[in-house]
Amino acid sequence: MDYDLDNAVGFLSYAHIDDEADQGRIRRLAKKIQMEYRVLTGETLEIFVDRSDIRWGQKWKERIDGALQSTTFFIPVLSPSFFASDECRREFFEFYNTTRALGVSKYLLAIRYTAVEDLVSTSRNQAKAIAAETQYKDWERLRLVDEAGAEHRQAVNDLAKELRVLMQEVQRQPAQDSAPGVRTSDAASQDSTAPGVPNDDPYGDAPSPLELVAEFPERTEAWTVAMKRFQDAAEEFNAILQAGTAELNGRPASNFAAKLVVLRRVAAELESPTQRIVDAGDEYMRTLLGIDPAFRALAEIGNAQTTVTPEDRTALAQAQDSVRGMVQAGEEATEQVRSAINSGRNLARLSRDMRPALKRYETGSQNIIDGQAVMQEWADLLDEVQFPADDALPTGVSDNPSHTQLP
Repeated sequence: MDYDLDNAVGFLSYAHIDDEADQGRIRRLAKKIQMEYRVLTGETLEIFVDRSDIRWGQKWKERIDGALQSTTFFIPVLSPSFFASDECRREFFEFYNTTRALGVSKYLLAIRYTAVEDLVSTSRNQAKAIAAETQYKDWERLRLVDEAGAEHRQAVNDLAKELRVLMQEVQRQPAQDSAPGVRTSDAASQDSTAPGVPNDDPYGDAPSPLELVAEFPERTEAWTVAMKRFQDAAEEFNAILQAGTAELNGRPASNFAAKLVVLRRVAAELESPTQRIVDAGDEYMRTLLGIDPAFRALAEIGNAQTTVTPEDRTALAQAQDSVRGMVQAGEEATEQVRSAINSGRNLARLSRDMRPALKRYETGSQNIIDGQAVMQEWADLLDEVQFPADDALPTGVSDNPSHTQLP
Protein backbone atom coordinates (compact mmCIF):
# COMPACT_ATOMS: atom_id res chain seq x y z
CA MET A 1 0.00 0.00 0.00
CA ASP A 2 1.23 3.50 -0.79
CA TYR A 3 0.92 5.94 2.11
CA ASP A 4 0.51 9.66 1.69
CA LEU A 5 2.32 12.16 3.88
CA ASP A 6 -0.93 12.68 5.79
CA ASN A 7 -0.69 9.19 7.32
CA ALA A 8 1.22 8.57 10.54
CA VAL A 9 4.35 6.51 10.06
CA GLY A 10 6.71 4.95 12.57
CA PHE A 11 10.35 3.91 12.17
CA LEU A 12 11.61 1.21 14.50
CA SER A 13 15.39 1.50 14.80
CA TYR A 14 17.08 -1.50 16.38
CA ALA A 15 20.20 -3.64 16.24
CA HIS A 16 19.44 -6.67 14.10
CA ILE A 17 21.60 -8.85 16.33
CA ASP A 18 19.15 -8.18 19.20
CA ASP A 19 16.19 -9.28 17.10
CA GLU A 20 18.04 -12.40 15.94
CA ALA A 21 18.98 -13.27 19.53
CA ASP A 22 15.30 -13.10 20.50
CA GLN A 23 14.08 -15.01 17.44
CA GLY A 24 12.36 -12.02 15.83
CA ARG A 25 10.76 -10.68 19.00
CA ILE A 26 11.48 -7.02 18.19
CA ARG A 27 9.88 -7.24 14.75
CA ARG A 28 6.87 -8.97 16.28
CA LEU A 29 6.63 -6.16 18.82
CA ALA A 30 6.40 -3.63 15.99
CA LYS A 31 3.60 -5.65 14.42
CA LYS A 32 1.73 -5.91 17.72
CA ILE A 33 1.95 -2.14 18.28
CA GLN A 34 0.71 -1.54 14.75
CA MET A 35 -2.28 -3.86 15.16
CA GLU A 36 -3.16 -2.55 18.63
CA TYR A 37 -3.09 1.01 17.29
CA ARG A 38 -5.50 -0.06 14.56
CA VAL A 39 -7.85 -1.61 17.15
CA LEU A 40 -7.80 1.53 19.31
CA THR A 41 -8.19 4.11 16.52
CA GLY A 42 -9.48 2.37 13.43
CA GLU A 43 -6.59 4.02 11.60
CA THR A 44 -3.42 2.69 10.02
CA LEU A 45 0.02 3.26 11.51
CA GLU A 46 2.68 1.77 9.28
CA ILE A 47 5.85 0.91 11.17
CA PHE A 48 8.98 0.38 9.10
CA VAL A 49 11.32 -2.16 10.65
CA ASP A 50 13.83 -3.07 7.93
CA ARG A 51 16.26 -0.32 6.93
CA SER A 52 17.55 -2.55 4.12
CA ASP A 53 14.11 -2.31 2.49
CA ILE A 54 14.15 0.41 -0.18
CA ARG A 55 10.76 1.63 1.08
CA TRP A 56 12.36 2.45 4.47
CA GLY A 57 14.90 4.73 2.78
CA GLN A 58 12.32 6.37 0.54
CA LYS A 59 9.86 7.02 3.35
CA TRP A 60 12.61 8.13 5.76
CA LYS A 61 13.91 10.71 3.28
CA GLU A 62 10.37 11.81 2.48
CA ARG A 63 9.57 12.45 6.13
CA ILE A 64 12.87 14.07 7.09
CA ASP A 65 13.02 16.24 3.97
CA GLY A 66 9.40 17.21 4.58
CA ALA A 67 10.45 18.57 7.98
CA LEU A 68 8.14 16.08 9.71
CA GLN A 69 5.16 18.11 8.52
CA SER A 70 3.09 14.98 9.08
CA THR A 71 3.25 12.75 12.12
CA THR A 72 6.36 10.59 12.12
CA PHE A 73 7.30 8.51 15.14
CA PHE A 74 10.83 7.28 15.73
CA ILE A 75 11.09 4.31 18.07
CA PRO A 76 14.71 3.44 18.91
CA VAL A 77 15.13 0.12 20.72
CA LEU A 78 17.98 0.91 23.09
CA SER A 79 20.55 -1.75 23.90
CA PRO A 80 24.34 -2.07 24.01
CA SER A 81 24.25 -3.28 20.40
CA PHE A 82 22.12 -0.28 19.39
CA PHE A 83 24.75 2.16 20.66
CA ALA A 84 27.50 0.09 19.04
CA SER A 85 25.81 0.38 15.64
CA ASP A 86 26.89 3.33 13.47
CA GLU A 87 23.65 3.11 11.49
CA CYS A 88 21.43 3.13 14.59
CA ARG A 89 23.24 6.13 16.04
CA ARG A 90 23.11 7.97 12.70
CA GLU A 91 19.33 7.56 12.52
CA PHE A 92 19.01 8.56 16.17
CA PHE A 93 20.93 11.82 15.77
CA GLU A 94 19.25 12.71 12.48
CA PHE A 95 15.77 12.30 13.94
CA TYR A 96 16.72 13.92 17.25
CA ASN A 97 18.06 17.05 15.56
CA THR A 98 14.97 17.31 13.38
CA THR A 99 12.49 16.95 16.24
CA ARG A 100 14.50 19.38 18.36
CA ALA A 101 14.43 21.86 15.49
CA LEU A 102 10.66 21.70 15.26
CA GLY A 103 10.03 21.41 19.00
CA VAL A 104 8.29 18.05 18.57
CA SER A 105 10.51 15.90 20.75
CA LYS A 106 7.52 13.75 21.66
CA TYR A 107 7.83 12.11 18.26
CA LEU A 108 10.86 10.27 19.68
CA LEU A 109 9.57 7.35 21.75
CA ALA A 110 12.42 5.15 22.94
CA ILE A 111 12.27 1.64 24.36
CA ARG A 112 15.07 0.50 26.67
CA TYR A 113 15.18 -3.12 25.60
CA THR A 114 18.03 -4.24 27.86
CA ALA A 115 20.25 -2.70 30.52
CA VAL A 116 22.70 -0.21 28.99
CA GLU A 117 25.87 0.80 30.80
CA ASP A 118 26.31 4.55 31.31
CA LEU A 119 22.81 5.41 30.06
CA VAL A 120 22.75 8.67 32.03
CA SER A 121 22.35 12.30 31.05
CA THR A 122 25.95 13.00 32.08
CA SER A 123 27.41 10.30 29.82
CA ARG A 124 30.37 11.36 27.67
CA ASN A 125 28.74 9.36 24.88
CA GLN A 126 26.33 11.98 23.54
CA ALA A 127 23.96 9.40 22.03
CA LYS A 128 23.55 7.83 25.47
CA ALA A 129 23.27 11.21 27.19
CA ILE A 130 20.45 12.30 24.88
CA ALA A 131 18.66 8.94 25.06
CA ALA A 132 18.79 9.06 28.86
CA GLU A 133 16.88 12.35 28.83
CA THR A 134 14.03 10.98 26.71
CA GLN A 135 10.90 9.49 28.22
CA TYR A 136 11.96 5.97 27.32
CA LYS A 137 9.92 2.89 28.15
CA ASP A 138 11.64 0.24 30.25
CA TRP A 139 11.28 -3.08 28.44
CA GLU A 140 14.12 -4.96 30.16
CA ARG A 141 11.83 -7.28 32.11
CA LEU A 142 9.02 -7.32 29.53
CA ARG A 143 11.29 -8.79 26.86
CA LEU A 144 11.45 -11.96 28.97
CA VAL A 145 7.74 -12.47 29.64
CA ASP A 146 5.31 -14.44 27.50
CA GLU A 147 4.31 -12.38 24.46
CA ALA A 148 0.80 -13.83 24.63
CA GLY A 149 0.48 -13.13 28.35
CA ALA A 150 -1.59 -10.37 29.91
CA GLU A 151 1.42 -8.36 31.14
CA HIS A 152 2.99 -8.12 27.70
CA ARG A 153 -0.33 -7.39 26.00
CA GLN A 154 -1.02 -4.62 28.52
CA ALA A 155 2.40 -3.05 27.81
CA VAL A 156 1.72 -3.12 24.07
CA ASN A 157 -1.69 -1.55 24.71
CA ASP A 158 -0.04 1.21 26.77
CA LEU A 159 2.39 2.00 23.95
CA ALA A 160 -0.40 2.13 21.37
CA LYS A 161 -2.49 4.38 23.61
CA GLU A 162 0.46 6.74 24.05
CA LEU A 163 0.87 6.94 20.28
CA ARG A 164 -2.85 7.67 19.98
CA VAL A 165 -2.61 10.50 22.53
CA LEU A 166 0.37 11.98 20.70
CA MET A 167 -1.54 11.81 17.42
CA GLN A 168 -4.48 13.64 18.97
CA GLU A 169 -2.17 16.36 20.29
CA VAL A 170 -0.60 16.79 16.87
CA GLN A 171 -3.98 17.01 15.16
CA ARG A 172 -5.03 19.82 17.51
CA GLN A 173 -1.96 21.89 16.58
CA PRO A 174 -1.95 24.11 13.47
CA ALA A 175 0.35 22.94 10.71
CA GLN A 176 3.60 24.89 10.37
CA ASP A 177 4.70 26.19 7.01
CA SER A 178 8.30 25.34 6.20
CA ALA A 179 10.26 24.81 3.04
CA PRO A 180 11.11 21.17 2.34
CA GLY A 181 14.36 20.12 3.90
CA VAL A 182 14.53 23.18 6.19
CA ARG A 183 14.24 22.76 9.92
CA THR A 184 15.44 25.87 11.71
CA SER A 185 15.95 25.13 15.38
CA ASP A 186 16.49 26.50 18.81
CA ALA A 187 18.56 24.17 20.96
CA ALA A 188 16.66 25.14 24.08
CA SER A 189 13.20 25.09 22.51
CA GLN A 190 10.64 22.69 23.89
CA ASP A 191 7.66 24.41 22.30
CA SER A 192 5.71 23.24 19.29
CA THR A 193 6.91 26.08 17.08
CA ALA A 194 10.44 26.25 15.76
CA PRO A 195 12.27 29.59 15.66
CA GLY A 196 12.33 31.14 12.25
CA VAL A 197 9.17 29.29 11.22
CA PRO A 198 6.01 31.37 10.66
CA ASN A 199 3.47 30.94 13.45
CA ASP A 200 0.54 32.67 15.06
CA ASP A 201 2.78 34.97 17.11
CA PRO A 202 5.21 36.84 14.82
CA TYR A 203 6.12 39.12 17.75
CA GLY A 204 7.28 36.33 20.06
CA ASP A 205 10.75 35.90 21.55
CA ALA A 206 11.97 33.16 19.21
CA PRO A 207 15.27 34.16 17.54
CA SER A 208 15.08 34.96 13.85
CA PRO A 209 17.05 32.98 11.26
CA LEU A 210 19.45 35.91 10.81
CA GLU A 211 20.10 36.06 14.55
CA LEU A 212 20.86 32.35 14.58
CA VAL A 213 23.15 32.66 11.55
CA ALA A 214 25.02 35.47 13.32
CA GLU A 215 26.09 32.88 15.91
CA PHE A 216 27.60 30.66 13.23
CA PRO A 217 31.22 32.02 13.30
CA GLU A 218 31.50 31.81 17.08
CA ARG A 219 30.10 28.29 17.20
CA THR A 220 32.26 26.99 14.35
CA GLU A 221 35.31 28.46 16.10
CA ALA A 222 34.39 26.45 19.20
CA TRP A 223 34.14 23.34 17.01
CA THR A 224 37.60 24.05 15.55
CA VAL A 225 39.07 24.32 19.05
CA ALA A 226 37.47 21.03 20.09
CA MET A 227 38.72 19.30 16.94
CA LYS A 228 42.27 20.59 17.55
CA ARG A 229 42.19 19.36 21.16
CA PHE A 230 41.09 15.93 19.99
CA GLN A 231 43.73 15.76 17.26
CA ASP A 232 46.53 16.77 19.64
CA ALA A 233 45.53 14.12 22.18
CA ALA A 234 45.06 11.51 19.44
CA GLU A 235 48.54 12.21 18.06
CA GLU A 236 50.05 11.67 21.50
CA PHE A 237 47.97 8.49 21.88
CA ASN A 238 49.19 7.16 18.53
CA ALA A 239 52.83 8.02 19.27
CA ILE A 240 52.75 6.16 22.59
CA LEU A 241 50.99 3.20 21.01
CA GLN A 242 53.43 3.00 18.09
CA ALA A 243 56.45 3.19 20.38
CA GLY A 244 54.99 0.49 22.61
CA THR A 245 54.20 -1.73 19.64
CA ALA A 246 57.76 -1.37 18.33
CA GLU A 247 59.14 -2.31 21.75
CA LEU A 248 56.83 -5.33 21.93
CA ASN A 249 58.00 -6.52 18.53
CA GLY A 250 61.58 -6.27 19.73
CA ARG A 251 61.00 -8.63 22.64
CA PRO A 252 61.48 -12.38 22.22
CA ALA A 253 58.23 -14.02 21.16
CA SER A 254 58.42 -16.45 24.08
CA ASN A 255 59.05 -13.81 26.77
CA PHE A 256 55.44 -13.12 27.75
CA ALA A 257 56.34 -11.61 31.12
CA ALA A 258 58.50 -8.96 29.45
CA LYS A 259 55.71 -8.15 27.02
CA LEU A 260 53.23 -7.66 29.87
CA VAL A 261 55.63 -5.26 31.58
CA VAL A 262 55.76 -3.18 28.39
CA LEU A 263 51.97 -3.20 28.04
CA ARG A 264 51.48 -2.08 31.65
CA ARG A 265 53.87 0.82 31.16
CA VAL A 266 52.14 1.81 27.91
CA ALA A 267 48.76 1.64 29.66
CA ALA A 268 49.99 4.07 32.32
CA GLU A 269 51.36 6.44 29.67
CA LEU A 270 48.02 6.41 27.85
CA GLU A 271 46.11 7.56 30.94
CA SER A 272 46.49 11.29 30.24
CA PRO A 273 45.93 11.43 26.47
CA THR A 274 42.93 9.09 26.56
CA GLN A 275 41.25 11.17 29.27
CA ARG A 276 41.80 14.26 27.12
CA ILE A 277 40.34 12.36 24.16
CA VAL A 278 37.18 11.65 26.18
CA ASP A 279 36.88 15.33 27.14
CA ALA A 280 37.60 16.60 23.63
CA GLY A 281 35.22 14.10 22.01
CA ASP A 282 32.43 15.18 24.33
CA GLU A 283 33.12 18.85 23.61
CA TYR A 284 33.30 18.12 19.86
CA MET A 285 29.82 16.61 19.75
CA ARG A 286 28.34 19.25 22.03
CA THR A 287 29.64 22.05 19.81
CA LEU A 288 28.20 20.33 16.73
CA LEU A 289 24.78 20.11 18.34
CA GLY A 290 25.17 23.78 19.27
CA ILE A 291 25.94 24.69 15.65
CA ASP A 292 22.89 22.82 14.38
CA PRO A 293 20.33 25.62 15.03
CA ALA A 294 22.50 28.20 13.26
CA PHE A 295 23.10 25.94 10.31
CA ARG A 296 19.43 25.13 9.82
CA ALA A 297 18.67 28.84 9.92
CA LEU A 298 21.35 29.29 7.28
CA ALA A 299 19.63 26.72 5.06
CA GLU A 300 16.28 28.42 5.63
CA ILE A 301 17.67 31.77 4.47
CA GLY A 302 19.24 30.11 1.46
CA ASN A 303 15.91 28.65 0.42
CA ALA A 304 14.25 32.05 0.88
CA GLN A 305 16.93 33.84 -1.13
CA THR A 306 14.52 36.10 -3.03
CA THR A 307 14.28 38.19 0.15
CA VAL A 308 18.05 38.20 0.78
CA THR A 309 20.51 40.77 -0.57
CA PRO A 310 23.41 39.70 -2.81
CA GLU A 311 25.79 40.49 0.04
CA ASP A 312 23.88 38.11 2.30
CA ARG A 313 23.96 35.43 -0.37
CA THR A 314 27.70 35.77 -0.72
CA ALA A 315 28.10 35.53 3.04
CA LEU A 316 25.95 32.41 3.02
CA ALA A 317 28.19 30.92 0.34
CA GLN A 318 31.16 31.49 2.66
CA ALA A 319 29.40 29.63 5.43
CA GLN A 320 28.53 26.92 2.92
CA ASP A 321 32.23 26.45 2.15
CA SER A 322 32.95 26.40 5.87
CA VAL A 323 30.50 23.55 6.42
CA ARG A 324 31.93 21.58 3.52
CA GLY A 325 35.36 21.99 5.07
CA MET A 326 34.00 20.69 8.37
CA VAL A 327 32.49 17.67 6.63
CA GLN A 328 35.79 16.88 4.92
CA ALA A 329 37.76 17.26 8.15
CA GLY A 330 35.25 15.04 9.90
CA GLU A 331 35.56 12.37 7.22
CA GLU A 332 39.34 12.29 7.59
CA ALA A 333 39.11 12.14 11.38
CA THR A 334 36.49 9.38 11.22
CA GLU A 335 38.70 7.18 9.04
CA GLN A 336 41.61 7.63 11.42
CA VAL A 337 39.66 6.83 14.58
CA ARG A 338 38.00 3.76 13.05
CA SER A 339 41.43 2.36 12.25
CA ALA A 340 42.73 3.17 15.73
CA ILE A 341 39.66 1.61 17.39
CA ASN A 342 40.22 -1.64 15.52
CA SER A 343 43.89 -1.67 16.51
CA GLY A 344 42.98 -0.90 20.11
CA ARG A 345 40.53 -3.79 20.30
CA ASN A 346 43.26 -6.16 19.18
CA LEU A 347 45.58 -4.87 21.90
CA ALA A 348 42.83 -5.11 24.50
CA ARG A 349 42.72 -8.85 23.91
CA LEU A 350 46.40 -9.08 24.89
CA SER A 351 46.34 -7.13 28.15
CA ARG A 352 43.73 -6.29 30.77
CA ASP A 353 45.88 -3.35 31.82
CA MET A 354 45.37 -1.74 28.42
CA ARG A 355 41.59 -2.06 28.37
CA PRO A 356 40.58 1.00 30.45
CA ALA A 357 42.71 3.37 28.36
CA LEU A 358 41.59 1.83 25.07
CA LYS A 359 37.97 1.98 26.21
CA ARG A 360 38.36 5.69 26.95
CA TYR A 361 39.80 6.22 23.49
CA GLU A 362 36.84 4.46 21.91
CA THR A 363 34.33 6.45 24.01
CA GLY A 364 35.83 9.78 22.98
CA SER A 365 36.28 8.73 19.36
CA GLN A 366 32.68 7.54 19.09
CA ASN A 367 31.56 11.16 19.32
CA ILE A 368 33.76 12.00 16.33
CA ILE A 369 32.12 9.24 14.30
CA ASP A 370 28.63 10.32 15.36
CA GLY A 371 29.42 13.93 14.57
CA GLN A 372 30.11 12.98 10.99
CA ALA A 373 26.50 11.83 10.59
CA VAL A 374 25.29 15.22 11.84
CA MET A 375 27.53 17.13 9.44
CA GLN A 376 26.63 14.89 6.52
CA GLU A 377 23.00 15.84 7.05
CA TRP A 378 24.03 19.48 6.73
CA ALA A 379 25.84 18.70 3.49
CA ASP A 380 22.70 17.03 2.15
CA LEU A 381 20.66 20.12 3.00
CA LEU A 382 23.21 22.35 1.26
CA ASP A 383 22.80 20.36 -1.93
CA GLU A 384 19.13 21.37 -1.98
CA VAL A 385 19.76 25.11 -1.57
CA GLN A 386 19.49 27.10 -4.82
CA PHE A 387 21.92 30.03 -5.04
CA PRO A 388 21.80 32.73 -7.76
CA ALA A 389 24.13 32.64 -10.75
CA ASP A 390 27.26 34.80 -10.64
CA ASP A 391 25.79 37.25 -13.14
CA ALA A 392 22.95 37.92 -10.72
CA LEU A 393 25.34 39.73 -8.41
CA PRO A 394 25.64 43.50 -8.94
CA THR A 395 28.94 45.10 -9.88
CA GLY A 396 31.27 45.50 -6.92
CA VAL A 397 30.04 42.47 -5.01
CA SER A 398 32.66 39.72 -4.90
CA ASP A 399 31.63 36.24 -5.97
CA ASN A 400 34.52 34.78 -3.99
CA PRO A 401 33.21 33.62 -0.60
CA SER A 402 36.62 34.06 0.98
CA HIS A 403 36.36 37.82 0.41
CA THR A 404 33.17 38.20 2.40
CA GLN A 405 32.65 38.08 6.13
CA LEU A 406 29.64 36.36 7.61
CA PRO A 407 27.12 38.71 9.21
